[in-house]
Amino acid sequence: MLEVKNIRKQFNEAKILKDVSFQVKDGETLCIIGSSGSGKTTLLRCLNGLETISSGDLFLDGQKYVPDSGRKSPFGMVFQQFYLFPQYTALENITLAMDLKGYPKAESRREAMELLREMGLENKADLYPHQLSGGQQQRVAIARALILKPEILCFDEPTSALDPELTKEVLNVIRQLSQQNRTMIIVTHEIAFARQISDHIIFMDDGKIVEEGTAEEVIGNPQNHRTKDFLNHILS
Repeated sequence: MLEVKNIRKQFNEAKILKDVSFQVKDGETLCIIGSSGSGKTTLLRCLNGLETISSGDLFLDGQKYVPDSGRKSPFGMVFQQFYLFPQYTALENITLAMDLKGYPKAESRREAMELLREMGLENKADLYPHQLSGGQQQRVAIARALILKPEILCFDEPTSALDPELTKEVLNVIRQLSQQNRTMIIVTHEIAFARQISDHIIFMDDGKIVEEGTAEEVIGNPQNHRTKDFLNHILS
């Protein structure tokens, strides 16, 4: 479904991504792991057009895709921070994008309420962000990404701002989405979760893909010394 070929990203003289290439099949969950500063977040931002690719190509279903080229983005994004609008209720935060695109309000509200039910938040529709826990806010953010029906759902460290109990809430939602065969790319530091949920894992270091394969190959039996060092550090 998605093919990334030789992506490079450079800020002035700093080379952040260095010839990154991989594929994500329809219905697959790809997890990207690696140390801070390895290029994981920049890669996601390049895919969805928040950063401009310096060189390289993206292909969707065999057709070249240029982010922010005027067509509907195939990517939905869930960030580390929730970025909910404080002046809007949970329901209004979810429907806002559809309202701006001119969808009928009744349709938007119906779909948003269905997503809130899926997130276990149907009784929180009229609450404002400050009235919600961090885990609840992140689940609203996931619903907001889902309402536009993206082909690929991207998560950038979705639990990094949460304590362990709230992390569990959000990971359970992502696990349910994976069981629905949604195509997902997840940048995460939750190694046990990545091992459980992923069809394919990439380990990045210094802007490059150093190792990739199944969870058992990359996490259970890493071959590269950088992968081994990272896993030993994070799991110790």
